[in-house]
Amino acid sequence: MTGDRDGPDCSPVPDDDRAARIDELLTALADARRRYVLYYLRDERRASLTETARQVAAWDSDRSPTAVRDETLEDIEIQLYHIHLPMLEEADILEYDDRSEQLVFRDPPSLVECCLDQCLDDDLEG
Repeated sequence: MTGDRDGPDCSPVPDDDRAARIDELLTALADARRRYVLYYLRDERRASLTETARQVAAWDSDRSPTAVRDETLEDIEIQLYHIHLPMLEEADILEYDDRSEQLVFRDPPSLVECCLDQCLDDDLEG
C-alpha cells in the first residue's frame, strides 16, 4: 500500500503509540460536525464558539449563516461545547478557552489535514 503518490504527505504522526494516536485522530474526524468545526477553524484560525456554531449549523442545514434560527444555534453550541470540542481538544487539534469562549486551530498532524482535504468536497458540496 505504499508507493509514489502526488499530493501532501499523509504519513501518520510520529508517536510512540502510533496505532492509538491514529485511532484517536480518526475518531475525532468521524463526525461531520467535528469536521465542520475544523473546516471553519482551518480557514479562520481563531473564532468564538458562537461564530463557529453558527457556521456549523449553516453547513448542517444547507443555509446561510444569517438564516440559522436562534434555537438551532443554541442546540449546536451546546452540542459543540459538551461533546465535540472536548474530543477535538483531547486529540490536540484545537484549543478552547472557557473564559474568552475562543476556539483556536492548532497545527494538526498531516494525517488530519489529508483527511479533511479528502472529506471536504463530500461534506460541503456533495
